[in-house]
Amino acid sequence: MQEGINKLIDRIEGVHKHQFTSEKYMNLYTTSYNICQIDQFGPEAQKLYEQYKKTFEDYITSKVLPSLRGKKDESLLEELVNRWNNHKVMTRWIARFFGYLNRYFVYGEINDHVRDAVISMPYVPTI
Repeated sequence: MQEGINKLIDRIEGVHKHQFTSEKYMNLYTTSYNICQIDQFGPEAQKLYEQYKKTFEDYITSKVLPSLRGKKDESLLEELVNRWNNHKVMTRWIARFFGYLNRYFVYGEINDHVRDAVISMPYVPTI
């Protein structure tokens, strides 16, 4: 997964012009799928989710923030627009790579919290 993420970041940053073929994309998606199939809410899915989250944190810390430091006025706004566009591309691709994780780990966990909240609500009879 990390190799695919690194290639995506290199492409976004203009370091390389890696193309994501259908085969490469499917390999990344399948890796996410296989990890989640073992145990949708288990430790491996949790580690994958942490990697998903860390990808954005690391990218912002190592690439985005340094590119904004020291800029002012028009150059700051131009860089913000550029970084926002990069963020949208990165978000779209990372969401695809981790699509299965999003559907079953993240939303499954939310559904569990909603179910628990509903079950724990006191019964209030209607008139």
